[in-house]
Amino acid sequence: MAKTYFFSGLPCSGKTTIINELHKIVGGQIMDGDAIRNSYISKGVGFTTDDRKAHLLRVAEICKLLNKNGVNVLAGFVSPSEEVRNQIAGIIGKDNFKLIFVDAPVHTCIERDVKGMYKKAIKGEIKNFTGVDALYQTPLFPDLHLYTDVTTVEECVNEIFTQFFIEPKPEYSLFIGRYQVGKPHAGHLSIIRQVLDEGKNVCVGLRDKSWSEDKDPYTLYQRRKAFEEVFKEEIKDGRVIISEMSDITEVCYGRTPAWQVREIKVSEEIEKISATKIRNKK
Repeated sequence: MAKTYFFSGLPCSGKTTIINELHKIVGGQIMDGDAIRNSYISKGVGFTTDDRKAHLLRVAEICKLLNKNGVNVLAGFVSPSEEVRNQIAGIIGKDNFKLIFVDAPVHTCIERDVKGMYKKAIKGEIKNFTGVDALYQTPLFPDLHLYTDVTTVEECVNEIFTQFFIEPKPEYSLFIGRYQVGKPHAGHLSIIRQVLDEGKNVCVGLRDKSWSEDKDPYTLYQRRKAFEEVFKEEIKDGRVIISEMSDITEVCYGRTPAWQVREIKVSEEIEKISATKIRNKK
């Protein structure tokens, strides 16, 4: 399940640097505070309490949509209010939200500030600047607390990766096909359920074929929805996943692989099932 890893901390505490390095390892979508403020999502939004809240709750809705579509989000925002951080977690979903507190003392942040924002704030040229004349509320229960004044970027990234990205990965038996019958026919169901009955998980690989009226009339979306309807409970339990893939025409290997190529034996009646004949009857 995709998640939002939400990095909160003072300006120049190290959020963006850590996120950029982590992204090289785990991928996903970066949501950077400065970049979002300069986009039409929150362009023109100020730094009052209400403005900050509106800005962050918009971001939360976007993170929720990305997670729903299977995309991990690495989000870096000062997000100074504990109340608003809790609202963000509520929008995204607490199971999908991981709060990472990027902690550095103000004097360290000032030393790192190449843009001179802190100096301007101290002089009164920037108002409501967190860490100077606006309060930052320390997260009460972060999922991870990083001390970036005494920890290197590499050490921070390693700690994040170790805590959140190392987990047992389920194994799957792969079925690759066009599945051009509107919904899985008895032949598909027979061989897939045989493997499920063995206690194994199944990955249905939908080949992304070019559309054609006679041979390939069903779109990738239609075929995915058909499988999702038939295997609704198995998908919910994590026993079946649907994977869209390129138009695979052969599986090749040059030495003994760590995986197997196995033929599922079916009855003569199942063997005779033809997707073409099923389509032609419609």
